[in-house]
Amino acid sequence: MAGIVSPVEQVFYGPGESSVQNRAGTFIRSSVTVAKIYCKRSGRIYPVGHVSSGHISPVHISCTPHLIRTHIKPTTYRAIHISRAPYITRAIYHWTGIRSYAPAVGVSKGERKSLMSTVGRRPGHLIESVRTVCRRKNLAASTEKTYIQWIIRFVRFHELQHPADLGGDEIRDFLTHLAIKRRVAASTQNQALNALVFLYQRVLTRNLDEFGDFIKARKPKRLPVVLSTDEVRRLLSVMTGQSGMVARLLYGSGLRIHEAITLRVKDLDFDYELLHIHSAKGQKDRKTMLPERLKTPVFHHLHDVRQIHNADLNDGYGHVPLPYAFERKSTTASTDWRWQYVFPSSRRTTNYETGEMTRFHVSPSTIHKAVKSAANEAGILKRVTCHTLRHSFATHLLESGSDIRTVQELLGHSDLRTTMIYTHVLNKGLHVRSPLDR
Repeated sequence: MAGIVSPVEQVFYGPGESSVQNRAGTFIRSSVTVAKIYCKRSGRIYPVGHVSSGHISPVHISCTPHLIRTHIKPTTYRAIHISRAPYITRAIYHWTGIRSYAPAVGVSKGERKSLMSTVGRRPGHLIESVRTVCRRKNLAASTEKTYIQWIIRFVRFHELQHPADLGGDEIRDFLTHLAIKRRVAASTQNQALNALVFLYQRVLTRNLDEFGDFIKARKPKRLPVVLSTDEVRRLLSVMTGQSGMVARLLYGSGLRIHEAITLRVKDLDFDYELLHIHSAKGQKDRKTMLPERLKTPVFHHLHDVRQIHNADLNDGYGHVPLPYAFERKSTTASTDWRWQYVFPSSRRTTNYETGEMTRFHVSPSTIHKAVKSAANEAGILKRVTCHTLRHSFATHLLESGSDIRTVQELLGHSDLRTTMIYTHVLNKGLHVRSPLDR
């Protein structure tokens, strides 16, 4: 068969062609067409040369060793660039949206729209649709990010085929690859399956019944790691500065790491000794305790943060991102002291949504590293993470006789069974004597 197989589903020809069949097809059929190809290894577009009777002249691609091929492999290359005189037309098909390309100079808006309509899948449309559905359903930003990452991995696993052209067998192959080759945990497999179910059911509006049943991986029953009161004391004694303050709130208030670092000044209630948590896991608000021992340190910490904020304002900055469309309702709220983060980042960065310089909250990885380093310094042999402090908060409250319903409200659990797991890690076995000690 004359021509070569394109690594994308359709190849565009210039608007000078009279036949629709010649403008969009699976093969490059013209010997006068100059093709260029995008290489995902180097991130550059290279000329392939004149295509004639299925032959690619390697002379035109000798600029880099790994491009000297007589065939184009879809696993190596992502998109084809077609130029045809006298119409300089660029049509790069890259629907995943990982990279975007602007149309070539000399192509009118109507011509570009006509070219894209022949495909029906414009560049970036899939990921843009996923984001749109996620935000319409008010999913958490972390959920949106995770779903997009799994969708991109699914697409790359199947050599950049569009998910609309794949089915249940391809989904099972991907999940099998994760379980057998990648050896991921059951929770990771289920997370990937949830992302693909969301893609096909909510974004592509496909009926999942035609794919058959998907069996979720059986999640092992694990108990949380809990530190003793002495271990917590040793851990916190070696933590100082802002990271130490965050760690003390994780243990003293039972916060998740994201809830702690996104606290704003207005969320602190010193008189009632409360913390107001907004848009936590599941988009739920709740109140939890502010330890009396932390009132004075937090108050002095806010004094230092305000000095940083005043310095930013003097330099013409001092903006923080606001939830939803609140910035349109209150144009001064982004620089208001009440809306500033309690634990700001050490440097200003650019907000990719607005383009302005702002000071975000401290990165969670900074706190994770500080906790891990402190656990090693304190000589704790257990695997300690930021969430371990939240587990210890719940367990120690139950050990001291607190009501389990109260602990459930402080943790923000919807189901009491989630809180009940901490009753299984209580030291009930200490009153039973081992037969070896008899």
